[in-house]
Parts: sequence; C-alpha cells; structure tokens
Amino acid sequence: MRALERHNANLGANELEGVLVQRAVGERDEKALAELFKCYQSRLFNFIVRLVGRREEAVELTQDTFLQAFVSFDRLKDPRFFRPWLYRIALNISRNHLRLAARRERPYEPTEHPSALWQQSARTPQEHLENSRDVAWANTILSKLSEKDRSLILLRRVEGMSYKELSRVFRVPGPVLKMRMHRALLRLNELVEEELQ
Repeated sequence: MRALERHNANLGANELEGVLVQRAVGERDEKALAELFKCYQSRLFNFIVRLVGRREEAVELTQDTFLQAFVSFDRLKDPRFFRPWLYRIALNISRNHLRLAARRERPYEPTEHPSALWQQSARTPQEHLENSRDVAWANTILSKLSEKDRSLILLRRVEGMSYKELSRVFRVPGPVLKMRMHRALLRLNELVEEELQ
C-alpha cells in the first residue's frame, strides 16, 4: 500500500487516473476502483445535482451511477475514455430519473449547494453573501434550460470536457455538439438578458 502511495505521489492527476483505470479494468483491483470513485464522487455529485435539482435525489443517483459503473466496468472498452463513460452513465441515470419524476409531476427546483467549481473563496461575509446569491441566480437560470442544454453546458464549461469526450458521452459527432453548444449558449444568454431586464 505504501509503495502504491509513493508511486501515486510521483504521477500527475491524468497519469494517476490512467494507472488506476488500467488496474481497475485490467486487474479488477477493487482498491483502484474505490480510489477512482473517490476521485470522482464530488464532481459527479455536483453535475447530477445541477441536472435534477435536489440534493437528496442527487446523492442516491450518484450512488446508483457508481453501482452501475461497478457492475458494467468490464464493458469499458478503452480505459482512456473512463471519464466520458462514467459521465454517460450518470447522464443516463439522471435522465431516467427525470423522466420518472415528470410522470409524478414533481417540478425541477434548483437548490443551493456548495461547489468549488461555482464559488470563489469569499474574503468577507459580504462577499460570501453576494457570491451565494450569484450561485442561486445561476442555478435558477440553468434550471430554465432544457435538460440536454443544461447537461451539455455543465459538462463542457464546468467539467471541462473536450468535444471528443462529449462525443462519447452524447454519442453525437463533434461538429453537431459544437452547433448544439452554440445554440445552448445563445439560449442561456437570452435567459440572462430576460432576468436582467
């Protein structure tokens, strides 16, 4: 175990992920798999909570995502595409959940949630208050987008996925995704303009 920690300390984040994925897929190393899930847990939760709007449901859906990933880990054909593969599972599970929730007629209600991706470190209580208002406002605007637009913007802008990775998540060619992203951003800009008026 200490040898693994020393080895991991010498690797960059991407290299470490590659090693962990290779060990988890190739060797079925449960410790490597657990470490991968630990690395992705908060980022995946933040993505899911922005899609479904409820923290409690997002916790369950994050667990469901990891469970589904664990069960179908042997279907991951190329370990280099672990991240898009994992987010594709999360997106599918979230979409299924939203479909079922729509049948029960539970509307999407954005929630506030802490996230280093959305919040800057506040220096004063006033800055913290202003920032939390900005986060709530941004989440409200995002909630008005369609699920497809919201998930595309979150994966591209917040998670920083490349169009190649997005192509694997959405199973759509890169140029089509660029067009969809452009339209989603135009729609987002329209919503922002409406809110500012």
